[in-house]
Amino acid sequence: MKYISIDIETTGLDHWFNNILQIALVFEDTNADLPLGKLPHLDLFLTHEEGLNFQEPALKMHTESGLLDEYFETDKVTPAEAVDIIVEWLIALGYSEEDDGRIKFVVAGKNYNAFDRRFLHEIPEWSEKISEHRRVLDPAILFVDWENDDVPPNLSQCLYRSDPKYERDGIDIEVTHDALEDAFDVIRVIRNSQENFVWT
Repeated sequence: MKYISIDIETTGLDHWFNNILQIALVFEDTNADLPLGKLPHLDLFLTHEEGLNFQEPALKMHTESGLLDEYFETDKVTPAEAVDIIVEWLIALGYSEEDDGRIKFVVAGKNYNAFDRRFLHEIPEWSEKISEHRRVLDPAILFVDWENDDVPPNLSQCLYRSDPKYERDGIDIEVTHDALEDAFDVIRVIRNSQENFVWT
């Protein structure tokens, strides 16, 4: 299977009010057997004509993580330019336009439909040129503790549960809130689910 792991970082939780700071995409072909670090990827920071509308928790989080420093030090593109770059990247990977003129692909992402997709579809050019498959690969379902969880696990919990060495060696797992690293982490936990799954 071929799929694109997508993650974004934003200035808050409201897709009508807040902005996308960073979009990252990582291409996985499960038949190619490439090391994680060799996977094709794209990492874009976005500029917004109206400025950045922050919610305080997001401002605090991205300041403490260092993402804001990286944002202001990195070249940025407009949302429309980002879509064009993504489309060119997808075509270079072998994707092609469907009959409706849009490029269609399978997405992997933690909570993608409920969060990332809503922000991305606020970009008019995204909906005009890109069509995600309705079926999304969300790794949470792979790592639910059906006896003890009240809600599906977050990405940190998925990472921790995906590899026995984390618990064995007492390693704490923290999501970086960097879109590229988180997009890679989604692929990592999906890969780990296959390596550690006990087939009966």
